[in-house]
Amino acid sequence: MALPPFDPVLSGLPSIPDAESSVSDLCSRYGIARQSLYPRLNACGVSGEKRAQRTFFSAAEVFQLDACHYYLSLGYGLKEVAQVSSTDVPTESSPSLPSSASSSLAVLTDAIAQALDRRSSSPLDVYRDLGEAADQSYLLSTTALASIIGFSNSTLHGWNRVEERFGFIFSRFGQGRWRVSRQSVV
Repeated sequence: MALPPFDPVLSGLPSIPDAESSVSDLCSRYGIARQSLYPRLNACGVSGEKRAQRTFFSAAEVFQLDACHYYLSLGYGLKEVAQVSSTDVPTESSPSLPSSASSSLAVLTDAIAQALDRRSSSPLDVYRDLGEAADQSYLLSTTALASIIGFSNSTLHGWNRVEERFGFIFSRFGQGRWRVSRQSVV
């Protein structure tokens, strides 16, 4: 099963800081302990830059970790996150980026532009997002589904195992996961 595209807006995280982030900054950002951060760093292939006794992470590395956090919040595991290619994020190793990194920069720029475009949403976006989730067989977390349909998490927790709304069928799939399918038209 493929991972859904990372959407920084739906992730619920604050915008990526301009300044470098430390380990304690990242732990605060994701609400996790240091012991939970290190497996994420390994899964994403992020190492940061060590200076004196501290490690600092660039904005590109924070973007990768945001994507990791997003996928984990959707219920995916670190093994699945580790399979996602980290080449979609530019490196800052040299002032003049090679062509592969500059194309990665273009991909990152497009992703940010698309995320910003989503803020000016249409009433049909709910149906488009649900349609994509149904067509791609995504398993959505309760938080992600609540965000898409504009309900609170507690409302979804009160739903039956199978609910029919908006022309879609929402089936609870394990704890905190939902499968979306299209309602058949009779």
